[in-house]
Amino acid sequence: MEENKQSSNNSIRTIMIPSVMFIVILIVPSYLHIGSFLEISSLTWIFRMRPGEPTQLFLVFEQITFFNSILRFLLVFMIYRFYSNATTLKRAMLVGIFIEFIIFVGINAGNLLYTIFPVPGFHPSSLSDFPLPIAVLIFLLIAKLIPPLKYDQDFSNEWLDTNDSDA
Repeated sequence: MEENKQSSNNSIRTIMIPSVMFIVILIVPSYLHIGSFLEISSLTWIFRMRPGEPTQLFLVFEQITFFNSILRFLLVFMIYRFYSNATTLKRAMLVGIFIEFIIFVGINAGNLLYTIFPVPGFHPSSLSDFPLPIAVLIFLLIAKLIPPLKYDQDFSNEWLDTNDSDA
């Protein structure tokens, strides 16, 4: 009875927390542009402030199909694996940080290339686009507050026991 209750709680966590994180990834700010204007964007909305223009808020859904956005959904898969006890928190966080790094390089690839390989007469602008790792930080907070359930199993009587003292 206790094992069924624990299994039920674990299956609820395995499905519920990645589903909530999917919604969080859609809603929380994920990009910041600082340049001639300020732009904060998510996968589903853009907030833009330009000098001399009114503040704008757009609902957009075409950003979800971009490669950078699809990479963010890989974090949802790693969260599912973490709550299924298939990976560790450290590995899930490393994947999340790696995703943010890849997005940073992807957004600023042109400026980074001109910084590494300068072209005479061309002065690249400073880096102005930054990914915001808010979803990764929210996952870390949730993982610390709601850890995955570990199965308590006794393997002492199993046929895979490597103890050869009976022979």
